Amino acid sequence: MVTHLIDAFNMLESVNKAMGEWIEKSIASHNLTVLDFRILDSLAQGAVATTSQCARHLNIMPSKISLSTEKLEKAGFVQRRRDRPDRRMVALQLSDEGLEIFELALGTLNERWQNVLSNVGSDVIQMAALFAGPTLAPIGVLVKNSLRERNSTVK
Repeated sequence: MVTHLIDAFNMLESVNKAMGEWIEKSIASHNLTVLDFRILDSLAQGAVATTSQCARHLNIMPSKISLSTEKLEKAGFVQRRRDRPDRRMVALQLSDEGLEIFELALGTLNERWQNVLSNVGSDVIQMAALFAGPTLAPIGVLVKNSLRERNSTVK
């Protein structure tokens, strides 16, 4: 029986969970959850404009997105406004405070990532690439580019 697709799914799910926990720890000092951060990111990137779009984009239940956006609105990070042509539609907008907290959290996340990379040698990355194979090749490319970028700024 061929189970490599299930194995790949399980591995990616484990990586996703580990990344979520790592991001959660990285942004905890900003009082944001991973979902809060992902919503702010989606708004900052212009990828979404409504709660339902956000739910589809992040593959999260709309009710969970609504709860998180309500929390973000109370914190002053997100504003809700009715769309003029269709008053039933509620648009989400990132406030100046929301953009500021997002950029601070993103800076913290990037700083932690650079610290992780500074402790990983290229030999370890090459070894991991050998064992991971093509499934994780995009992650290997990301890490390699990040290391290259880090090394060019260190010189």
